[in-house]
Amino acid sequence: MRTMKKYQFLIVALLFPLSGFAQKREPVVLDNYFQQFLFRPGIGNVTGADGVISIPITEDSSLFLWGDSFYGEVENNTRGELSPFISGNAFSLVTKNDARTITAGTPEAPTSLYTTADKDGYRTVMWPEHGFVRDGVLHVFFADIAAFGHGTFDFFWHSLDYLRVSMDDFSVIDSHNFPWKELAGIHFGFSCIEAGDYVYSYGTRMAEGKNRLYLCRFKMTDGCLGNLEFWSYDKWTTDPMLATRLTGNVPNMCEQFSVFRHNDKYILLTQERESKDIYTAIADAPHGPWYNKKLVYTTPESGMKQGWITYNAMAHPQYAKDNRFLVGYCVNTLDIKQLYTDVSSYQPRFFWLDYDYILK
Repeated sequence: MRTMKKYQFLIVALLFPLSGFAQKREPVVLDNYFQQFLFRPGIGNVTGADGVISIPITEDSSLFLWGDSFYGEVENNTRGELSPFISGNAFSLVTKNDARTITAGTPEAPTSLYTTADKDGYRTVMWPEHGFVRDGVLHVFFADIAAFGHGTFDFFWHSLDYLRVSMDDFSVIDSHNFPWKELAGIHFGFSCIEAGDYVYSYGTRMAEGKNRLYLCRFKMTDGCLGNLEFWSYDKWTTDPMLATRLTGNVPNMCEQFSVFRHNDKYILLTQERESKDIYTAIADAPHGPWYNKKLVYTTPESGMKQGWITYNAMAHPQYAKDNRFLVGYCVNTLDIKQLYTDVSSYQPRFFWLDYDYILK
């Protein structure tokens, strides 16, 4: 009888070998589509960039905002030494079946879409941050980045601009300077969220060796952002010098990051500063407090090849499937030669992250 029961158990195990594990769901699923889709070789196409920022436009379209970027033909994962390069900004208008690159200049000789005058004698370019689209107008923030040398990291954040841009032809309607950094040292302009009568925007400031998280909000006035307030302890203030960091279990923030709303929760996603690790945290209100901090992914590309680094993970929640949302992060190399001999060394990577995993 015992032998018969033993054989019965073996038969069941053979027929249903995975029955005990069928409910297991991996929190991360790697994506092999978006890198190829967004960076297609050809004259006039962006073939490598960092930034990987996106703004939803309609249910079927988004605007991807790139920082420094390469263009031109690519063959066998290599690009020519004369391939066009933009220091500044460019867009990709992305639909279900197309990703159209938008720059100034010509397809053969593209230039930065938006430019600024030199600041205090320093050569200055505009790097994109975040924004939103309302009534055919793109509201978007740009950091004015000033270069003080020719090294990879010889630059500093000088100031911040808020642009209103026509979605018809991407021409600038008007431009405004916001002196947050000059006044309080806070880098605002990230992760814009429309909620009720307000538009929220997040920022960071370095203190005690950690990059802390801050919050401001606007009200729309005549189609423009106005009535600016800053979160201060447990209330709002119009004085940026009184802004206080958001509380809770917040990671050491990367310079660029994402905060977005999902159902009744606010989700923070950031790569930890100078780290391979990507974290999430959640809150019940835009200002926190933040809790349920989780390590969700460790980027394998950092150190995979000599000089490779990863940074600035960003969420793209307008892309969702199977209760997961899309995440992208920048891949770069400190070895300049690799930018030409290995195109993938300067292209973001993507994965799908499970909502239930980060919310529970």
